Amino acid sequence: MILDTERIRRRRVELGLSQRTVAAALGTAAGVVAGIERGTNHPDLTVAQLSRLAEVLAVNTVDLFTIAPVTSTAEDDQDDDAAVVGSLVGLAGVLTPVTAVAEAAGWPLARTRDALAVLEARLPAAGLRLHRQPGKVAIVRAITEDDAARIKKLLRIHLNRDGLSASEARLLRRIAAGDMPKNPNNAETVALAVLVNAELIVTEDRGSKQAPGWSLAEDVAFSLLLGDQTL
Repeated sequence: MILDTERIRRRRVELGLSQRTVAAALGTAAGVVAGIERGTNHPDLTVAQLSRLAEVLAVNTVDLFTIAPVTSTAEDDQDDDAAVVGSLVGLAGVLTPVTAVAEAAGWPLARTRDALAVLEARLPAAGLRLHRQPGKVAIVRAITEDDAARIKKLLRIHLNRDGLSASEARLLRRIAAGDMPKNPNNAETVALAVLVNAELIVTEDRGSKQAPGWSLAEDVAFSLLLGDQTL
């Protein structure tokens, strides 16, 4: 940092102080103050003199200096762009045309594509991925085989701890009784997805001429003392 000589001179004039008056307050000669305002003797100033100068001019010590503007690097700019497109695509929540993302950001298409490329490289660290279709993108959860197993385990822990919802319990009872609804309503469809994801029920093949059905997973049937399971 270097002294902002113009600010120092302007502040002294605003306060109606002469160079001699300021010099007296600093305990030095008027020529030293003149040199400060010309920028010729900065390295010779002590911390105590700078502190006293700020006090005389009624400013903070940091105000005596010229602060160089912070310049961003190309990598910083890329991260900023990736954050912008990530927010836009994530907010949409569905496959979104890249052209629409560019229009929303107010950028050329090339810049938007570059930002999406950076975003695509960053997302896996958060367990996400950029799903691409021709001309469209979406942010989706990245699931490996291990992740899928963990999710199923998590769902089972949740269901064991908090219990089934009324819809899930009714559907599980109907499946156990072989009375799976042919045209499930919305609540039953959601409940079916929960039970399948938690592997509480499994599909059963009824032959090529019939739609697949559902049955209780073996350990679930055993826990309910159904069927012929024995210890």
